Amino acid sequence: WNSIIAKIGRSMSSTIYYVDQTKLPNKGNGLPFNEKMKLQTDLGQAEGELLALNEELKSVLKNVTKLTNEPTNYEAEEILQKEEEALKDLRDQVEHSRKLRLNEDERVKIQKRLERAILEWRKRRTKCMEFLRNLEDSTEGTITVKQCLKDGGQVGIESDEMVIEAAIEAAAARKKLNCSSN
Repeated sequence: WNSIIAKIGRSMSSTIYYVDQTKLPNKGNGLPFNEKMKLQTDLGQAEGELLALNEELKSVLKNVTKLTNEPTNYEAEEILQKEEEALKDLRDQVEHSRKLRLNEDERVKIQKRLERAILEWRKRRTKCMEFLRNLEDSTEGTITVKQCLKDGGQVGIESDEMVIEAAIEAAAARKKLNCSSN
């Protein structure tokens, strides 16, 4: 082509090389129009393919992430075994609850008996308190209701506080007895 021209200077490092544009194809104006259009078309197709491949890559990465977050077959079998054991325990509890449901009538009978006993106890306590007030009035304050209700008083009558304390002590003793027998 002989389009490169050298202009020699005073030394080798000052030599200039340049291209004669008039001798290049298409007179130095780059590629011909048809080739430019073909390159632009090819570039557009390549960019479209790149976008499609990037979208496909994103989809594949999502699937990979999803699959890595799911349990393996071994882990799934372990989970299944644990769930089956939990289901068995729940079925046992349901069966036990059904048996308790059969005892519902017995529980209601006991509850009614307890309520009658509580009612009777309250009536008797009211009568005793009335007796103590009458006693206090008749002795003109020598024997008072407070003195009678105190632990170790002149007349031994249980107050509400004494009954509650006794019930708490009995429950603690039962609990201690149950713990030591187990």
